[in-house]
Amino acid sequence: MRIYFSFIFVIISFFAFGQTKVHFNNITIDQAKDRARIEGKLIFVDTYAPWCKPCKKLDPVFRDSEVVAALNKDFISVRINADDYAATDFKNKYRVVFLPTLLFLDQQGNIKVKVDKVISKYELLAFADLALNSNEVYNTMVISDSPTVKRASKPVEVPKAIAAKTSPQKQTNTQSKPVRKENIPPAKTQQSEEKILYVLDEALDAPPEILYQEAYFRMQLMDGSHWDVANQYLSTQYDWGTEKNMRFIFDFLKDTDTEDFKYFIDNRAEFERLLNKKQVDITIEILVETKLTQGYPRPDLNKAIQLYGYIDSQNNIEKAYKYSIARSYEEKKYEEFERYCEQYIPSFEESADLNIMHLYAAFLEYQYDNKNILAKAVKCMNRCVAKDHTNPHYFNTLARLYFKLKDKPKAVAAAQKGISLSQSQNVAHHELMQLMEQIEQL
Repeated sequence: MRIYFSFIFVIISFFAFGQTKVHFNNITIDQAKDRARIEGKLIFVDTYAPWCKPCKKLDPVFRDSEVVAALNKDFISVRINADDYAATDFKNKYRVVFLPTLLFLDQQGNIKVKVDKVISKYELLAFADLALNSNEVYNTMVISDSPTVKRASKPVEVPKAIAAKTSPQKQTNTQSKPVRKENIPPAKTQQSEEKILYVLDEALDAPPEILYQEAYFRMQLMDGSHWDVANQYLSTQYDWGTEKNMRFIFDFLKDTDTEDFKYFIDNRAEFERLLNKKQVDITIEILVETKLTQGYPRPDLNKAIQLYGYIDSQNNIEKAYKYSIARSYEEKKYEEFERYCEQYIPSFEESADLNIMHLYAAFLEYQYDNKNILAKAVKCMNRCVAKDHTNPHYFNTLARLYFKLKDKPKAVAAAQKGISLSQSQNVAHHELMQLMEQIEQL
């Protein structure tokens, strides 16, 4: 059975909606600062390299319609090729070590948010919001793929470069995870101008306070080993409800399937009072969206309902169905896709997403010849047309369905409407013209 062009178009339009990219200006950072001051915007920088495969994973994010709208509206966007000799000063100034590195800068070129990893569109939007609405400086914690750093079994002196990062700073109530400020608790002092840190063996056999300090130190090493130390520290604490431990939990939240995240959700109001409701909400949204888009295996429908419940308890079921429908289709689990659509569309009759309804009807048209099933697809498309009678692609699919049902008058009427709308909107319609020729032969 041949794949109709309309069916392909539906799939493309559904999963790659909004192909317009973020507008990256071919200018220097100094020129970007000048433009930002003139236009009253901030600066967004994508630091990449042509060989960097993780960098390429951000391409779909930069084509997302919400990201495009947000960045093009409020930011002067610039791309920096880390391989260019001219980028050396930039990399040194902003300490670019990992690729990709994303930077949100103020109009003077100062860092507001720094992100050194691949992120989802939801994270990017959250970071952009932080840059626009917070006066704090944020830096995401990076987990590299390098092996765990080997540890000695005795105290060692912290190098001055690390000691500078771990010097005491005043805590504030605007921290969040994975977005966090670079406020690292002080290491244990040996003399007035020296700082030491107990560097531990794999057994992590140390007093709780040393585990606490070690967790923050390893966070600076960016090798991922801090998670184990953080868990080891929390296992020594009988009371997670102290201010110190709540801040620690907040800083080291990693995944929605952990005991510390469960505690965080169960005591959400307390964390909001201690920290900041907006930051708590953003943290939960980032962790949830990361789980939905990057978790393995991907959450099933029931898990998605639970996850969306953390960020939108009023619409979590509908959002979970939309997520599950898109995911199952993308993963070519067509039986699951069809089942979810048959549950979703009648359950949310008034608010059902027209893109999903269109995709479902086009799928049935491609997959089946059974008249009852095709009639169900026609009903679905007629609902789409009733809600939006200006979309020529709806009439394209409807005409094909009537053609398969051998209903010539309705097929002609739908095709003619589709051609008329396409012409008025300057949309290509040669497929509809070819279909009309086929219809005339019925």
